Amino acid sequence: MAGVPSSGSLPVIEMSPLFDASRSEARRQVARDIEQACRDTGFFYVSGHGVPDALLARMEDLSHRFFALPREAKEAMDMARGGAAWRGWFPLGGELTSGKPDRKEGLYLGTELGPEHPRVKAGWPLHGANLWPVDLPELRGVVLRSYRSSPWSSEAQPITSHNTTTIHRAIPIPKQRARHPPG
Repeated sequence: MAGVPSSGSLPVIEMSPLFDASRSEARRQVARDIEQACRDTGFFYVSGHGVPDALLARMEDLSHRFFALPREAKEAMDMARGGAAWRGWFPLGGELTSGKPDRKEGLYLGTELGPEHPRVKAGWPLHGANLWPVDLPELRGVVLRSYRSSPWSSEAQPITSHNTTTIHRAIPIPKQRARHPPG
């Protein structure tokens, strides 16, 4: 990919043009770089997101601590408890890709929306409250601070939304298969 430095074997994509409407050609290049990364490796690193390095290091430390918790502590946050918001923990093999169990353990978190938020009240999928570990209470503040730390981000528009929208622009996905409409 032209102009995309790599870290190891994964590309690093500079995201800052996505958040400056006056840089239309640079924005198209980001979309092309994301398309190429999704097609070549399926993964990529991002830079230019505005989240401070110290906060990222703290999140990494807390993620290691979370996944080191006893299974019972994580099961208290099982995704089945997250409802339509699709939030919480899943065990190794707890998700399927093409009908086969994935070899990953994970924790889905997102923008924290209370029960009175219009999208939650309307029953929108993927909108609602997060499930937080009782044994690691500091995770909540650090994760939510990361969503708000970038100058182009607000609590309702974390980086994942920008990435998803750009991926939809980069890789045509039939509307009936897309979870979020391109925007």
